[in-house]
Formats: sequence, C-alpha cells, structure tokens
Amino acid sequence: RESASAYMNTMTYDGGERIYYLSQEGEAGATIKYIDKETGEVGVLCGTEGCAHDDESCNARCQGDIALGINVSGAYLYWLEMSGGTARLCRMDIDGTEKAAVREIGSDVIPATLADPCVQVREGVLYLGAGTGDEGATRVFVSAIPLDESGEDTVIYQKDTADGYGTVAMLPVGDGLYIACSAQEQTEVAKYSTADKQLDTLTEEALPFACRYMGVSEEDILLATENAAHWFDQETGQASEAALCADMPEGGSAELTNDLVISWLREQDAPALRFTVSGFDGQSRGAGTIEFSQMGGGEFYSRRLLGEDGQSVYYMFTDRDSGSEYIAAIGIDSGEAELLGQEP
Repeated sequence: RESASAYMNTMTYDGGERIYYLSQEGEAGATIKYIDKETGEVGVLCGTEGCAHDDESCNARCQGDIALGINVSGAYLYWLEMSGGTARLCRMDIDGTEKAAVREIGSDVIPATLADPCVQVREGVLYLGAGTGDEGATRVFVSAIPLDESGEDTVIYQKDTADGYGTVAMLPVGDGLYIACSAQEQTEVAKYSTADKQLDTLTEEALPFACRYMGVSEEDILLATENAAHWFDQETGQASEAALCADMPEGGSAELTNDLVISWLREQDAPALRFTVSGFDGQSRGAGTIEFSQMGGGEFYSRRLLGEDGQSVYYMFTDRDSGSEYIAAIGIDSGEAELLGQEP
C-alpha cells in the first residue's frame, strides 16, 4: 500500500531513519532541518564545522525567495529554489556538505507563479505539479525534472482551467504516476507511465468532487480532500464514497500518510486540538489531545504532516503569531502526543 499527501511532499521528505524538511521559522529564507526518529533529535542539516546557522553562509540555508520539493536520491538531498521568476535545482551531500546548484530550469517547465504545488520523486526524477496564473491563463501542470545534471526537463501533463481555480495531486505506484486535476469541484484522473513516457486519461467524464490527496489500496485509487473521500475504480472509471474515519466529528479535517488517516478538530476556541488516527478501513486506532500549553501557549497553530514510522506520526505545529515551530510525535495506537522540543 502507498499513499501520498501533497502538503507532506512539498516541504518534507521522509527518509526512513530521518525526516528532512524545510523550516520557515523567522524572517530569513527556508532552512533545511531534520528529525532523527530514534532519538527525537531536531537539528539543522549543515555539515560545516563551527557554523552558527544564522546567515546565508550556512549550508542549510536556501537562497531563493521560495524553496520546495525537498527529497533524497542516492547520496544527495535535492530541492528547488525560486527567485525573481527563475527556478533552479539544488543539491547537497546528505551529511550537509558540498552544496551546489545543479542547473536552472526554464519558465516553460516551471512558471514564475505557482499555486498549491505538490512534489513526488520516482527513480531519479522529481515531478512537480501546481496551478499557475501566468499571462492571464489559469491552468494546472505536472513537470518531470531529472535529478542528474544532463537531464531534460519536460511538461508531462497540463490542463486549462480558465473557468475556475485548479489544483493537482499526484501518487507514484509501481511504474506509474497517478495525477488528479481538480477545478470547480470536478476531478480528472490520469496515469503517466514512467517507463514508456505515455499519458493516459482514466476518466471519460470528470468526477463530481474535488481531490487534494491520493492513496491506493489494492487496485483502487483513493481521492480525498480534508473532509471527504472517494474510491476510484480504474477498470470502470467510476467512484464511490469512502468512510475513512467514522469517528471524525463534524467540522474536522484530515490528512493521509501511507494507509493512515489523521483527523483533527479544535472545539470552540479550546486551547487544544483533538486527533484520531484511523486506517483506510475507517476503524480508529488511537486518539488523543495536544494542548497549546505544550507549545508556548499561543492562540492559533497551523500544522504540517511530516511523516510516520509505523509507531508514530510526526507533525510540525507553527504558532501563527510568533512563527515558532514545534515538532510532535503522535502515537498511532497509543494516542499519546510527545513534544520533541522547540527547534534550535
């Protein structure tokens, strides 16, 4: 089983023993950080001895106005930087040394403006999907960006959504990349073969619902938003409603990771968030609460799903007023929320 979250894979990469992610704490550019799952250590990915990690000379500091698409392939960590309408692919040794720009990427492959980008990496190729409003046109696209220095960057999917705001979600399974394009509460599903570079549309007519996340169980594709989900049958092209979290209360929202659904609810300005962890079968596995007092006692927090390791799901919570970031490990079956500590 595999599933993917657009939010998770744009700014975060789950590398097994470590989670790598882009931190936006403070007014400076994004900083590459990591979480060691075994020890709970949160650190800055810089291998320069004596570095204070407080200016642009730090290897972990990204140089562009926007950084996204962090991932690991082979011995390198890769990411995309965008500045002044120009995108470039960057890399660094996994130990935080030997940072370099691989190449610039043309605006025909990555436009200057992106909306709700999502990223997947498969067999040495980074796939970037997003909406864009360049030159008055509204469209969604997916571009293939090889991670080697001599690779050819190409657009593998695009769709005009001039009649409404469009988003895209992606899911790699086997030798295919599933793509869901949504606009005006309708979704088109396509599959791109990474082997023969062919794109096939799987829906004869648009499905009557939106999609933000994708997952898979056996042959069925899961198409989900923060508060609704459907199973898509590839053979028939039809979709049926999925009850992924029977215990999710009205007003809650959820994310997916692997074969888990994590739902959240804040009740009437309470200084806490309730959560429930469920399987794709809709059965609850663990539930609990994380108190705002554990994270500095702020009033409002945004959250970002970082990854999981079979025992815990990892989240970042950001205080919307101070910008301070906190990492929590949530027990999948125990429902216990352990704060790994405010970041350095």
